Amino acid sequence: MAKSLDLKVERTTAKRLLSRLANSIMRTHTEMSKEDLKENFKKLTLESSRVMDANEEMEAAYMAEAHVTTVEDLDVQLRTDLEKTEKDCEQKTREVKRLIQETLWGVYGGRELSLAIHVAEVECRNVSSDQPDRALESYEFMLTHLEKLELKAKEAHQNWNRWAPPTEQRDFDDRLRQLEVHLPQLVSRKAAFSKAAKMKLDADNEELPGRRPVAAIKLKATALPKFAGNQRGYYRWRQEWEALQKQGEPTGSKEMTSFESWRTGLETKPPSLSRSSKSYKRLHQFGAVSKEKS
Repeated sequence: MAKSLDLKVERTTAKRLLSRLANSIMRTHTEMSKEDLKENFKKLTLESSRVMDANEEMEAAYMAEAHVTTVEDLDVQLRTDLEKTEKDCEQKTREVKRLIQETLWGVYGGRELSLAIHVAEVECRNVSSDQPDRALESYEFMLTHLEKLELKAKEAHQNWNRWAPPTEQRDFDDRLRQLEVHLPQLVSRKAAFSKAAKMKLDADNEELPGRRPVAAIKLKATALPKFAGNQRGYYRWRQEWEALQKQGEPTGSKEMTSFESWRTGLETKPPSLSRSSKSYKRLHQFGAVSKEKS
């Protein structure tokens, strides 16, 4: 008898702690953060288990003291007390848990999970509507972004789906499953984008002017005016030479620079040239004199 009395005191203490926690949650649940709500949910589960454990220990003590093997054989008053404690504990725990669940889902979870899945669905539709004429790099960027959004949707689903009402749980399960089915299909479309990119590159290469065959044009070398070495033909030769020179500036080569220096030094008066003179030899070097005698 003394043991059952001690166990009754322990059960009463456990019931009091559960009642205090439940009342505190009911008063302040609207002011709690999602972390506080989840923590109090765990505490409520723990305190409820302690009450149920204490009640079962009392039941065992009552049966041992009465020398009976079943609960039905106990005194009606004792049996009623045990049943009432169990029922009250379950009811209070269920009510407060439901309150926490509704608050968590209504204030936090429903919005976060719904937004995460909705954003992923919108991006999935955008990627699905993309045509292969777009650059492959652009499609890969959108695909990578979709994969990140789907991962966030899975994380949100894992964190919040247990707090959702049963009907909404099934809805979110189906929507997430559709995303998981579509993603591999969109990845497979990369082959079509690669093929379209290759075809476009081949077409661009065919249209490049540098790729077309160009007919070879052979230019005939311009014949230089020849200076025979006599004074009478000097002015006509000089006129022809200067006209030819105007068609292109000196190239800066050693030969042209040397010739320009010699020409600049000529006086207005036609020079008297002999085959042995240095000036004649220079003209002959440039091919500006004929082989006929002066």
